[in-house]
Amino acid sequence: GIGSTANVGDGAGEMGDSLQMALLGSDRKAVAVAAGGDHSCAVVSGGSVACWGWNMQGQLGIGSTTSVNTPQPVDLGAGRSAVAIRAGWHHTCTLYTGGSVVCWGRNEEAQLGIGSVSNVGDGPGEMGANLQAVNLGTGRTAMALVAGGKHTCALLSDGAAVCWGWNIYGQVGIGDTTNVRVGDVAGEMGDSLRALDFGSGGSAVALAAGGSHTCALLTEGAVACWGRNQEGQLGIGSSMDSAVPRTVDLGPGRTATAISAGNDHTCALLSTGAVSCWGFNGEGQLGNGVTADANTPQAVDLGAGRVALAIVCGGRHTCALLSPGSGTLVDAAAVCWGWNEFGQLGIGNTYNVGGDFGEMGSNLQDVQLRPGRAAVALVCGLYHTCVPFAQGSVACWGWGAYGQLGNGNAVSVGDGPGEMGNSLQTVKFGANQGLGVTVLAAGGDHTCTILTSGGLACWGLNYHGQLGLGTSTDARVAQLVDLGPGLVAISVTLGWYHTCAMLTGGFIACWGRNDRGQLGIGGVSNVGDAPGEMGSSLQPVDLGTGRTAVRVIAGGRHTCVLLLGGSVLCWGHNGYGQLGVGTTSNVGDNVGEMGDNLRAVNLGAGRIAVAIAAGGTHTCALLSGGAVSCWGNNEDGQLGNGGNENSATPQAVLLGAGKAAVAIASGNDHTCVLLAGGSVSCWGYNGEGQLGIGSNEDAYSPQSVELGPGRVVVALSCGGLHTCALLARGDVTCWGYNQQGQLGLGMKNSVSDVIGGLGQSLPSRIADLGITYGGRTAVALVAGWYHTCTLFSQGSVACWGWDAYG
Repeated sequence: GIGSTANVGDGAGEMGDSLQMALLGSDRKAVAVAAGGDHSCAVVSGGSVACWGWNMQGQLGIGSTTSVNTPQPVDLGAGRSAVAIRAGWHHTCTLYTGGSVVCWGRNEEAQLGIGSVSNVGDGPGEMGANLQAVNLGTGRTAMALVAGGKHTCALLSDGAAVCWGWNIYGQVGIGDTTNVRVGDVAGEMGDSLRALDFGSGGSAVALAAGGSHTCALLTEGAVACWGRNQEGQLGIGSSMDSAVPRTVDLGPGRTATAISAGNDHTCALLSTGAVSCWGFNGEGQLGNGVTADANTPQAVDLGAGRVALAIVCGGRHTCALLSPGSGTLVDAAAVCWGWNEFGQLGIGNTYNVGGDFGEMGSNLQDVQLRPGRAAVALVCGLYHTCVPFAQGSVACWGWGAYGQLGNGNAVSVGDGPGEMGNSLQTVKFGANQGLGVTVLAAGGDHTCTILTSGGLACWGLNYHGQLGLGTSTDARVAQLVDLGPGLVAISVTLGWYHTCAMLTGGFIACWGRNDRGQLGIGGVSNVGDAPGEMGSSLQPVDLGTGRTAVRVIAGGRHTCVLLLGGSVLCWGHNGYGQLGVGTTSNVGDNVGEMGDNLRAVNLGAGRIAVAIAAGGTHTCALLSGGAVSCWGNNEDGQLGNGGNENSATPQAVLLGAGKAAVAIASGNDHTCVLLAGGSVSCWGYNGEGQLGIGSNEDAYSPQSVELGPGRVVVALSCGGLHTCALLARGDVTCWGYNQQGQLGLGMKNSVSDVIGGLGQSLPSRIADLGITYGGRTAVALVAGWYHTCTLFSQGSVACWGWDAYG
């Protein structure tokens, strides 16, 4: 993607500051949004932050207490880049690349976690280099962050969950309320910060913070809550506060996949796509047709056939992003219910919804979003709501008195007719808020990125049309793919010689090589290698009636999707049983094999998948609870079940007692998992040292990778014969085959095929990403067959390794 075909990374002087950026062109968009009490913030594509709205406590981080109605840049300090943003009532926190956390705004309750109660950001000289990072403890970094009314919580790299700030109701979850402010004096943060104890329920995989309560989604899909409970917001069948996590009874056989907390209520997205809510209900925010509070989960009636993709709670209102159904081009709908005095429900009036009979279900109105713009998420403040669109723009509605809608005005929007839809203004970020890429993917010999606009660009080998350019000519620089009118990419995945993308509305399309039916269109003709095959001619994959994909992954010559509800479908090459349906016949290469005839993988009774990975001829699923199952080719032990016999049905991977996986990646013939706590295990073919175990012997069961002391992995990617890890501090390290320089070490020697290849020697094995442009910090990485690419915090991309096809 750099305009030449010379390999990069296989010789001295080619990495570091000499590492060229992929030629993507420019774009300027928001990539994450947060809504607080009366203010809003966004992370834009370059890793910078902008905030707007009420600012009496310094929550905008602009060195004053002046409220503003358009986004203002926040000075994070030199070399710092944000990857996530969270807003409480009157404070704001951001998660940096590398896992550090900084907060600003109100601090009277110690919610900033800096060992004092002084506000930050309300006066000059308090931001930038003077912004103090939260001390999370020795060797600990944050993986995720939430901000409550007056408290803050984080999921850490060692698998722990911690909270600090206001604790008068026990919302910090440390077992007592004698210390009403945690983090207000020196010595209460760092190693003194107590981890939450979830008992036998497992560990937390997600957190939600309300006004004065907190909830966690646990590894098995259970939910636990603690803190204030006077309105039943803990969901434990009583109104007694709790200073320790208490399990919520979701109902028999029900598990949650996401949670959200409002001021005094809580909602859970269930694995079926249904929604349950509990707590304060005076404004109908529980969506159960009454206004009585509920101290146990209540089912929300979204309407016949409608399932939720995401759920978010505001102060006293709730919103959901709904699936549009499989195989349609209709954008996902957003619906809101509860309090509506300021128009925060986005339906053009101020009438509450959800507290009376007949207001939910088929009578629930969609939010009037701008036509042609696809909502990809929702965020709610106390009295306003914002949505980031797939195109990278943001729109907000509801209470606007402090400028929190970011449209240049200080008036409410959505409380009267004619203010939503085409009249809905987007947030005015200006032209100086960063540029770049949001998603990166690598295939056999080609690479693709999703731009902040939602556009898709690809480059590299194109013999089978896998770049989607309407030709079979290779591309040495990034080329835009024609996805069709009004359609933008949400995710992209690359196989050996084919590409698949999830587009707005849950629509999946594939192009490139199709000799085994891997495109899922009921034939074996390639797509994308000739004019007239892309754009409006691009045929959607028929997944079947009522099926909605949430993730698509491409293997060597097969493709799989993870469906809403946790089931898995696969099609394409099946010679080794990699489709997981009990046979070895290809699927999708003939008419009548897709749609309702597409069989789901039998994962076992009560088991649901939360992630999938596809190798050359095998497939794996990460299950709720952290278990892993694999199926397909096992000649080199890539199924991890202790043997080497192929299997056309899922086989349990022998992770070891007490070990739970949180992420999974597959190479051509090997598989790796990221375990809770940041360690890595790999298994399968190891002829080039790609397992990282100090030998080149294959492994039929998971083997621990020795990364060296203090190293914590936050992401993994497996190439054809090499493996790469993104470390918590933003470094990249790779091991395995290196004849094309794909490890980024400035040499061609393979790594980890001999004793001492990893571990203590790893400091010399870190890929040199360079220091130009204010410092380069990796936030994502992908490995192709013989090349590797990384996405930097600034939104740029660099690649190294084999470059024969550009």
